[in-house]
Amino acid sequence: MGRPSKYPEEFRREAVALFRSSDRSRVEVARSLGISDGSLASWVKAADESENPGALDPTERADSRVENTVRTRQVRLPTTIATAYPSSDGDENPVSRSANRSRKPYVR
Repeated sequence: MGRPSKYPEEFRREAVALFRSSDRSRVEVARSLGISDGSLASWVKAADESENPGALDPTERADSRVENTVRTRQVRLPTTIATAYPSSDGDENPVSRSANRSRKPYVR
């Protein structure tokens, strides 16, 4: 078990409400209340989690966006390559044409 809180629950709720209703930064609000920015940050995070259980925090949302971007690129890349270099019986594909060209042998 952790140590008992230095601040009453009601004070923490009011500090979070003040921060959310204010246009001041979290640091400014914390300073005006005589508490650390870290304390106010953890109270805001705890309030967010209790109000939206199961919601993703900013780090999880960012990770999710990265995963979605990677998945999208994995799907789109083969399609883009196939569109850029369509294969046909007439050998119109610039990649296959250059690969089939015979090269001059190296002579010293």
